[in-house]
Amino acid sequence: MPRFPFALLVALLAVIAGCSSNSSGQPSPGETSQGETADHPTPEIRSDGAYVYTFDGIEYPFPSVLTFDTGAWVREDIVWIDGILLGHQYAHTQRPKKMLYNITHNEDGYTVRFQEGKRGKNDWLANGKWRAEFPNGTASETIFVDGHEEGPLKLFHKNGSLQSEFELIGGEKSGSFKRFRSNGVIEASGIMEDGEITFMKLYDELGQPLAIKDMTTDKTKILQQ
Repeated sequence: MPRFPFALLVALLAVIAGCSSNSSGQPSPGETSQGETADHPTPEIRSDGAYVYTFDGIEYPFPSVLTFDTGAWVREDIVWIDGILLGHQYAHTQRPKKMLYNITHNEDGYTVRFQEGKRGKNDWLANGKWRAEFPNGTASETIFVDGHEEGPLKLFHKNGSLQSEFELIGGEKSGSFKRFRSNGVIEASGIMEDGEITFMKLYDELGQPLAIKDMTTDKTKILQQ
């Protein structure tokens, strides 16, 4: 039986780490890094029409109009839940849809989230497409049904190409998955159950099968000599 190549082992571990992490590495929709505040601040209205809220010296701008997917979304009400600024509600100009546009900030910069849904009595209920764009240029995209993440979950490279695609069941990665290099060539595929990889196939830089790994038996088969 051929020796398991060290470079292949490194690639295998990298793929497992990437697939087993949470969907985006960021707070889930509806969460915010801002704490509760007793008084809602009055926004500064810039010359471009954006409402700018300032927390701890950091500005969070909400434009009057957003272009996202199927057209223009016009800013409506600000969404506060229990004294926390979730973001602004936007309305689609052609369709009877609402969206929550949310901004958070950390040491790396701004993360923005486009979350279709509807505003309930005490919360914002996600329904439809949800997309997050991160400071490093990557993004994630998924679907929510009555507040539950059902997928598919898609992650994107900085150049906009698909990085990974997972099936979700009850918010957990379960079912088939695929992982791609930034040039679009497949890197790995396999099966996950409850967030854990059970079977995986690795591919070389040309997209040709390289090895298969059964996680349940810890057996690996090299496909290229």
